[in-house]
Amino acid sequence: MVEVALAAASLPHMATTPKPSCICTGVEHGCASYAVRYWLKDPLHDDSTDSRVRSVVIASLAREGILLTMPAQGFIRQTATDTVFRDREGCQELIAGVGLFTALTIDEQRAVAEWCSEWPVATGERLITAGESGDSLFIVASGKFSVELNGAENLTIGVARLGRGTVIGEMSLLTGEPRAATVIALTDSLCYRLDRSDFKRLTAQRPDLMLQLSLLLTQRQEGNSSAQRQMHVLAEQREGPGHGSRLLQRMRDWLGTGEAPIGESLSRIELPTTTLEDMRPDIDRR
Repeated sequence: MVEVALAAASLPHMATTPKPSCICTGVEHGCASYAVRYWLKDPLHDDSTDSRVRSVVIASLAREGILLTMPAQGFIRQTATDTVFRDREGCQELIAGVGLFTALTIDEQRAVAEWCSEWPVATGERLITAGESGDSLFIVASGKFSVELNGAENLTIGVARLGRGTVIGEMSLLTGEPRAATVIALTDSLCYRLDRSDFKRLTAQRPDLMLQLSLLLTQRQEGNSSAQRQMHVLAEQREGPGHGSRLLQRMRDWLGTGEAPIGESLSRIELPTTTLEDMRPDIDRR
């Protein structure tokens, strides 16, 4: 778990090869001790890199419900369920202000908050990686993230800075499409994670939500495409007429939700204006 997290993290002075390793150094008084070994590019940055490596280790363990133990003589047993986030009111308040969930009732927002789990991310860690499959979304509770797209000739383009209240990875959760961008933590951050299996329970009860979500996603896609055109870097394959209806069908196929009568509900749908925080180009050749 620790090795995977460190291999995926972007820590400036840690070498990618040889890969970092995590080994068990001993067992004493009922506690196992582990050590992380990694290579430095420059030994002058040993202390600062040690600190960032420890942050990644602690965050990766916390995501799995594992906390660092107390000394054996004062040890109190703590299960994974005990360590999973429980600030339900704070999560529900955050969800209520997110455009993706404005169509939900208060009870439904409360249910989503119950399904969410804490997902801490250390500075330099990747929250999601472009091209990978994903069946979950993340809501940023605190911290900052950078959204990066890969262009031609190994050009990495930073297209946005995301903060509190931003939803990340919703397209993969709703349609099953691979991740479209890489999102990296700029600071130690906390997200709430919602899995596809839980979201299906909601759409099974409210299939009419699919239409509203598809329209919102279409709006967000158009905004993302506009940002990419302004960058003049990536070639864009624009969807033709009927893109919204095709997106809705992909969502229904992925989430296994049948069609629901639209009736007059379309006129009652309000699409909130979504903006990306500090939308400024950030080009970095790597």
